[in-house]
Amino acid sequence: MEFLIEEAESVERLLSRTVIVGGAGEVGRLIRRVLEPATMHIEIVDPELRTEGIDDRVTNSKADVMQWMHRQDSLLLSADCVVLATPEEVALPAVAPLAARMPENALLVDTLSVKGPIVTQLRQVSGLEALSLNPMFAPSLNLHGQPILAVEVAAGPRAALFLDLFEAAGAQVTRCDTEEHDRATGTLQALTHAALLSFGGALREIDGDVEQLLRIAPPPFVALLSLLSRLLAANPKTYLEIQSSNQAAKEARESLARGSRALDRVVDRGGPEFCQFLSSLSAVLGSEAPELERQAQLLLENVRRDCAPSVAGRSPSSSG
Repeated sequence: MEFLIEEAESVERLLSRTVIVGGAGEVGRLIRRVLEPATMHIEIVDPELRTEGIDDRVTNSKADVMQWMHRQDSLLLSADCVVLATPEEVALPAVAPLAARMPENALLVDTLSVKGPIVTQLRQVSGLEALSLNPMFAPSLNLHGQPILAVEVAAGPRAALFLDLFEAAGAQVTRCDTEEHDRATGTLQALTHAALLSFGGALREIDGDVEQLLRIAPPPFVALLSLLSRLLAANPKTYLEIQSSNQAAKEARESLARGSRALDRVVDRGGPEFCQFLSSLSAVLGSEAPELERQAQLLLENVRRDCAPSVAGRSPSSSG
């Protein structure tokens, strides 16, 4: 029993001193929530912090990471873990100077949406554990059941504990390599976002009055517009990074454009070809189609219940 207690205490010490760069952002706050059970002290570094302050376990430093690291060598020298929860333009140049100041076998983590460039940087670092993480969901959502992709660049006990903490919090962690990650996210993220942004661009071209449209809109339109609104409210740097840094993203956008042109052709050719086109799309969904249809029913029922009354209940004069 004593051995088990000592082993548990040793595990807890693996991440006891953690630095979260970009800790004021949504992803940084998510990392903090998940790591807190295993940490004794967390240093939050972010130029967007509204106030500087300190409590028993958390220190807030309102600073750019490059400026901060030059005056915090002693803290970095004792850090068990440093997390880069920042855009690519901040994370990439920070890897080498941070790694040079971290103690041997400490853990360096990034949360970028595109892994090729950052993993190349992490592989050049020696003497550290390294983990490249991508939460595949908005951090404001409930963590339970949400997918997280993880590239284990340099595995070790700290990286293992880091992932264990996410799994203990309810996330579904999938380990993959860099190429698998970027190829998958080219479809899962870049294609999805491109479709939503293209929908928004088309709506802008049509120049429709959104308030008037929402009064009579069916649930699918409200669902798409809601997803677009959620995207537009987030950090644009994240979405630009997904579209510009991932080589698979350009291929995804080209596929989206070809899909739109194919739709044009089958509409012009009439019924039989249009039905064949829809049949080919059903084949893509395969055996997942019934469950996806059930999920769509639940989604659209919620859209109708939660969204439609708020817009349908307005008087005609309320559109301004």
